Amino acid sequence: MIILLGSIVLETFMVYLNVFHDAPRALETTMEFMVIRTPGDFFPPFGFFSWLTGLGALILAWRVK
Repeated sequence: MIILLGSIVLETFMVYLNVFHDAPRALETTMEFMVIRTPGDFFPPFGFFSWLTGLGALILAWRVK
């Protein structure tokens, strides 16, 4: 869970800040770099999977009397 959460935090604070630092010029560079796959293709499903994994772990670890 920590690795999954860390990847989302890394993407948010590293990629977004670097992409939108100098928006007009950075947008051109980013569009050239992210032609085949973008972070938007990878991180939303990965983040959703991390929530499902955490919820499943919580349910399975719940103590039942």
